[in-house]
Amino acid sequence: MNWKKLLCAGLSGALLTGAMAGCSTADPQPTPAADDIAYQATGISRDTVLFTVDGRDVTADQYLYWLLTSISEAKTAGYLADDEAWEETIEDQPTSDYLKGQALEISKLYAVVANHAEEAGADVTEEQRAEAEEQLDQMGSLYEQYYGLTTQEWLDQQCITREGYLSLNDAYYQVQNLQSSMEEAGELTPTDEDIQNMIDSEGIYNCKHILIAFPAHEDGSEVTDEEKAARSAALQEATLYATEVPLRTMKAASRVFEIVRAMASEGNPNSVSDAGVGALAARSAVLGACLNVKINAAGLKDRAVADALIAEAEALAAEAVRLEAEVLQIVESKIG
Repeated sequence: MNWKKLLCAGLSGALLTGAMAGCSTADPQPTPAADDIAYQATGISRDTVLFTVDGRDVTADQYLYWLLTSISEAKTAGYLADDEAWEETIEDQPTSDYLKGQALEISKLYAVVANHAEEAGADVTEEQRAEAEEQLDQMGSLYEQYYGLTTQEWLDQQCITREGYLSLNDAYYQVQNLQSSMEEAGELTPTDEDIQNMIDSEGIYNCKHILIAFPAHEDGSEVTDEEKAARSAALQEATLYATEVPLRTMKAASRVFEIVRAMASEGNPNSVSDAGVGALAARSAVLGACLNVKINAAGLKDRAVADALIAEAEALAAEAVRLEAEVLQIVESKIG
């Protein structure tokens, strides 16, 4: 059988053997079964433990599955156009090293998920495993319909058994179960302190209600603390300006009350209702701008300045409500 063609069209035996040998253990290999595709492709039986993650074994067929998945994704992304492409690089790494590293990291991640699920008692239920079985069969039907492959033939191409594939698929349900368990315990609800710590540690700055990540240098060099401080100071200056603008709007809108009060008291009685509408519009402008003052002031680190701006805005808002009521009272008496 042409394994080179079978295993993702371009995967060489040398790559596979190197990937496996680099992680192999000193323990003797299990005796390969007659249907052990991993052994037939690589010379290493599928049950061979390549490494452990926090005490959990990762076997050859699990690692090989993720290696083939990484290769398939690389081909989809435009890499590995032909056999010579193995001499190229991906993210400044030799292609084979990059793909083996990807497979290693995914294998470790799935092992960690399984360990956490086991510790939390978030194991896969019988109903979830039955659902996974059904989905695998449905997928097999599609492969048979479009590619002429049975479910087992497709699994053989991934160098993994049916049970091995379902075991890897358990991670999907384990994550769901872990999330539900942690949500019920309140472990996934961040506190204000958690959010602020994340903002500080990740080099993110908040301007108004928007989070802004510090831009990286084009040459890939690290951003200095001085640059971060300058960026933060500039954002604080912009936030202060964004807070002062709606405060000025409040003051400008408040001057309208003097005008509409005079209109209501001394103007044409036939247009007194217009004075009332003007008072309503002025109050809306003042209160709306007050909301903008408050939300922008929330992004100021100087809380003394922020509190002073908010206090001034709230005083203007209260006065606007009072003046509106005065004008409306005059309007109602004239309409009377």
